Amino acid sequence: MKRQGPIWLGLTERARSLRPYASFGEIARMISRSAYAQLNYSPGLLVATILGMALVYLAGPLLAVFGHGVARWTGLGAWAAMAIAYQPVLRLYRRSPLWGLALPVIGALYTGFTVWSAVQSWGGKGGQWKGRIQGGVSGEGSSEPPCAPSVGFAAASPVKRDGGGETLSSHARGAGEVDRRSCAETEGAQGGALHVRP
Repeated sequence: MKRQGPIWLGLTERARSLRPYASFGEIARMISRSAYAQLNYSPGLLVATILGMALVYLAGPLLAVFGHGVARWTGLGAWAAMAIAYQPVLRLYRRSPLWGLALPVIGALYTGFTVWSAVQSWGGKGGQWKGRIQGGVSGEGSSEPPCAPSVGFAAASPVKRDGGGETLSSHARGAGEVDRRSCAETEGAQGGALHVRP
């Protein structure tokens, strides 16, 4: 892909997803898998994102429902403008125009999934994909993802230690202590697998 030039992200009718998201839970997991990683595991950016999402998606509807006078009309105008701006996307994907009115709820859900993504990363379970943990926060206040093993992984080939022992054979799985060297050093030594002490 990179040899073909930069990746373009946008709307198109020429591509079809091969990975269906048929349930609410699948959509939630899809978003939370990478949302906090996109914020570089930064608590500050997380707070800024929450405030920004609340201002853009929630302030208008809340004013429309609970405000009075000018505040209410301002909120109704913001909500209507939001729904109208979303209509080209709904037409492209052949969805009801009424989905535009649901943007505040969609924005609130997306914000909640982003917060859940951060909670998972803080607990060492961020970036789960096909049973593997792909990223997270290595320590309190750290923005670097940990170099942690997945459940049930195995090395592609044995690696010799200086003392002659093997760090991990192709039959070893899952149990053991992670050798906390850098990910780059570990991957270079073992072709992408981690060193584990028996």
